[in-house]
Amino acid sequence: HTDAMRPHERLGVVLRNLELCNAVMGLHRLAVLRRTRLIARFRSSDVLLLSELAMLGPIIEVPDVLFLRRRDLQSFGVARLAPDAQAEWFDASVKRASPFVRTTLFLQHFASIARLGLDPIDKLRCALTVAGIWGPKYFRVMGGEFKRCLFPRLARAQGSRAREKVRVSN
Repeated sequence: HTDAMRPHERLGVVLRNLELCNAVMGLHRLAVLRRTRLIARFRSSDVLLLSELAMLGPIIEVPDVLFLRRRDLQSFGVARLAPDAQAEWFDASVKRASPFVRTTLFLQHFASIARLGLDPIDKLRCALTVAGIWGPKYFRVMGGEFKRCLFPRLARAQGSRAREKVRVSN
């Protein structure tokens, strides 16, 4: 529920509180949805959709049960697929997953801010909100994505050392 007045305040509420994207399964105004990119061709793009909706207007919780999520090992669908299969699920022309999952999501927020019809000061405030909330939260994750890509042998070596420590301690 985001009844904050300004786009960056609503965006902040979504970015701080979002865990599972159940709200994507809710009711949305078609005119507002048409202003978004909808579900895009990359993993976790439902997060981006909810962020765009928050920047475009309030998100109101309907007090009725509209969606029940069943969480067990059989219900995770796409989440259970290997990264390459996940990428292909989102876009059949993609055969290899990007190693930059969190980095892509982070940068796509800035692309959305730029393309939405917000006034310049709201665009700046939204960009600062994304950088201020997700920068500190995911900076190390994004750094790890780059490290694994740039130094694959180093990443494998670190993984081997970690596995060896587990074997030694058991």
